[in-house]
This record gives sequence, structure tokens and C-alpha cells, in this order.
Amino acid sequence: MVEVEGGKYEGCLDKIGDFLRAREPNLQHLVGGVLVAYTCEPTGRGTARRFPLVPCQTLIDKGQQVSGECENKAIIVVVVSKQFERERESIRMRNDDYSGKVDSVVGYEVTREAVIGPVRLWPVA
Repeated sequence: MVEVEGGKYEGCLDKIGDFLRAREPNLQHLVGGVLVAYTCEPTGRGTARRFPLVPCQTLIDKGQQVSGECENKAIIVVVVSKQFERERESIRMRNDDYSGKVDSVVGYEVTREAVIGPVRLWPVA
């Protein structure tokens, strides 16, 4: 179960929990879920324009709650941080939603009992 979301993160974690708690036979094999979280709208003006940070601690707390409701199944939270770039090419010229350059990607493995991370996924050191 993978969800990719640019704003309604807690609702996506609830949806992941719904799948992990499902009793349908075809969903019993699910052992965890993945949320890829990013921000899509920059804030500020001029040189102060930037992408806000994804609320990592909020996602970790919610992930621990969902995991606890799902027999301690793991939730992987991947956070994509972006840097605002005014100059852009190609598809990214359309609007400010596309004005971000990936700055970093970190991941967390979250269960009710533990949090592993952050683990830096990109750029690789």
C-alpha cells in the first residue's frame, strides 16, 4: 500500500490504516504501508519564496497511532524536501507547483513501539 501526498498527510495515513486493518482475504498479505510526503505550494514572496517543510514529527506521531491500531504493522514515511527555484525549464515552467527542485529525501520506519530514522535516501553521501 503506497500513498503519495502533497498536503493531506494524516488522511493518507488513516487510509493506509484502513487497508492494513481490512479483513478481506485479498488484503491479508499487507504487512505495512508507505507514505511519500512532499509539499507542493511555495509560500512567501520574492527572495523569501520557499517550500514549507513537511511536518515530520506529526507524521511520525500519526504513523505510530495507525501502527498501533494495525497489529503494529510498519508504516514507512518518506519525506521529500524541495528547494524553490525561480528559473526553471520544460514542464516545470507551467506554474509554481513545478518550481521545486528536490533538495533531500529521508525515510522513517514507524511502528507503535519504535521509530527508525531519519535515514537519508537522497542525496546519497
